[in-house]
Amino acid sequence: MIGQQEMLMQCDGREIRLFPCWDRGMDVSFRLHAPHRTQVTCVLSKGTITELSVTPAERRGDVVLPAGWLA
Repeated sequence: MIGQQEMLMQCDGREIRLFPCWDRGMDVSFRLHAPHRTQVTCVLSKGTITELSVTPAERRGDVVLPAGWLA
């Protein structure tokens, strides 16, 4: 399970990198906790991120997404 979490989200300092080694063709929905009391909820459907929620909202700027994945 930890291996899957690392494929979905990796954190380094304040940076939150999503899908660093995830196959874009595999649909997934998740809610994971990140450092600094942050929660990330995301849905990847048909190769596109259709939902992305970051709490608290001010941490949204720390999220790094793969190019072209956001709807």
